[in-house]
Amino acid sequence: MNTRIWSVPDTKKIHTYIRRAPALIWGFFVFYFSLLPSDRIPKTLLEFSDLLLHFLIYSFWMVLSLWARPFPTRPPLRRTILVGVILISLSLLIEIIQGVFIPGRTFSLLDLLANGTGILIGGTIARYLRF
Repeated sequence: MNTRIWSVPDTKKIHTYIRRAPALIWGFFVFYFSLLPSDRIPKTLLEFSDLLLHFLIYSFWMVLSLWARPFPTRPPLRRTILVGVILISLSLLIEIIQGVFIPGRTFSLLDLLANGTGILIGGTIARYLRF
């Protein structure tokens, strides 16, 4: 009789979690810093161009999100579009929360445009560069 007290973890599952971790951690930081009241934003973040910062943050998040799952070739277009729609939806949610609930923060269509452009460029980069 073969009875195991403990089981060996599935290495494929562990590998998947490890690949997803950077995108999830980055997403946590995006939410955290985006939902801070304006008087609590670190000064170093205020030194950069706001729209450039939005562009870079969301393009990097898109790249991390697409690389979170290994593909034999580049990520499929359908998955790229799905991840892009999810990220732009999260971006819209953050902007709405900022405009309604966060003191000193406002809803900005320009921020949404910069986020969307970053997502588009990040998706293009992730589809044509291998990790």
